[in-house]
Amino acid sequence: MVLTGDKPVALRIKRNVLVGATVILITLALYLVIKSWNFRDSNENDKYGYNLASVPPTVITRSGAHRKYPSNFTSPMASPHDQFMHIDTGPIDNLQHTSEIRTIYQRLDVCLASANMTEYFRRDGYLEKAQENARHYLKVLRSIIPPPEGFSEAYKSPCWETDFRAITKERGQILSEIGGKSILLNPMEYSGSPRNVLETIRKTFRGRFASNVACLPKIFVAGFPKCGTTFLYCLVTKGLGLRQVQTEKEPHWWTNAGPRANPWKPAVKDVVVYLLNFVLGTLDNQAVTVDASVETILEWPRFYRGEPPVNYCLLPALIPIILPTSKYIVALRNPVSMLYSYFWFSCSQYGIKLSSEQKQRIPDVFHDRVVAKITAFNFCLRSESLEWCTVNITNSIKQFTPELPKCGRVWLGRGLYYVHIQRWLSVAPREKFHFVQMEEMSRETGKVAKKLWDFLDIIPGDLELHDVNGCQKNEQHAVGYHSDTRLQMRRDTAAILEEFYRPFNQWLADLIGDRKFLWENT
Repeated sequence: MVLTGDKPVALRIKRNVLVGATVILITLALYLVIKSWNFRDSNENDKYGYNLASVPPTVITRSGAHRKYPSNFTSPMASPHDQFMHIDTGPIDNLQHTSEIRTIYQRLDVCLASANMTEYFRRDGYLEKAQENARHYLKVLRSIIPPPEGFSEAYKSPCWETDFRAITKERGQILSEIGGKSILLNPMEYSGSPRNVLETIRKTFRGRFASNVACLPKIFVAGFPKCGTTFLYCLVTKGLGLRQVQTEKEPHWWTNAGPRANPWKPAVKDVVVYLLNFVLGTLDNQAVTVDASVETILEWPRFYRGEPPVNYCLLPALIPIILPTSKYIVALRNPVSMLYSYFWFSCSQYGIKLSSEQKQRIPDVFHDRVVAKITAFNFCLRSESLEWCTVNITNSIKQFTPELPKCGRVWLGRGLYYVHIQRWLSVAPREKFHFVQMEEMSRETGKVAKKLWDFLDIIPGDLELHDVNGCQKNEQHAVGYHSDTRLQMRRDTAAILEEFYRPFNQWLADLIGDRKFLWENT
């Protein structure tokens, strides 16, 4: 018992409490710093936060040798269906389409196993969250979209008969009605493509829109950035011989999953915004709807900011269930060229104007950032799997430096095409995918266009080759060519990247079944 008048004892207790609280706060602060900068090193000479000397240079040339597989995988190309691993599906919350959700769970299982992520998901408790998000996503979609047997055979695209109306209200809001549901849409709640869709609908139809059908995309031009997807999109629409039947070329709905709020789980109103993107296609039953969001294969939805990759396999498991007849066109480019092109694009994308001196520094800055990224990536591969490092390292470590602030991203992981495509092909039919090499598309446009139209079962009719050539962008802009030799990639940088990407390109060529994706002659 401490007496009120016993000041020395009271002061001692107060001092001990303050010391204890200070120690706890300091420990917590150190933990947060270490967790946030788990790849930083104390070497002040390395401006990127990595001690490059701590990793032997030879590691850069042996990136493929570190690939890790579960013990039940016999080779990189072993079929994941042969190593099926069970996931406890848990309650389905009385979902009407129980067979669909069980199929999605099974595909999540196969996709995670093929991506070597099952043990991480079990270890970190992500499996239950991934299943919960899949249930939520399916419930929202099925509240408006019928099963595939409910699509109308009178339309080329996946469309279904329903009352679909929209009328502009006060402050630019849009009152939409679909399937007996009334939904008020506020453009100010959205950003980017969703807001553009709502604004376009409001202006195009002058406040009123009415249709007896709603449609989803028949074709996905699904990747990758800076690989000629705009050119490819033009080839598709030229071949269709139709006017543009969507208001926004790249809605990015599947990966963004709704308005950028916290939380931003998809809701019914977000599905309606996505459907409004294809209302022009409802006016013609022969129209073919296209979603040209380049990140559909590359990314996954995040239901709140900072969410771990719990939805990594959600889209490959879900979209083929919702749209079983849809097809995917994937544009690929030599990853070395893609990376440098995206480095430049990341500056212009945000309207950043570089001085002549900054431009001349870009080859050196790019080289330093490439070395830093590869070093961190190979360090990760010492203890983690290829897929885990691709997701958590190459797209997350510090990007900017004083030499080139606010721009110049090196998305090393976006060039690991094998990792991203393998995730989809582990559960989706290979015959639904058509892969296009950008370099070949630039050289032999007519040949590539004919193969593309054959894949899509398109008969171009009277379309002339010169019309197709009209899709061609300015050649220098398309391939990221710089006439000023001072702005071109350094040869030693190109050599490092070629060596780094070589094993992944080999796996990609084996996976797709086409050696042109080795990029041996480009």
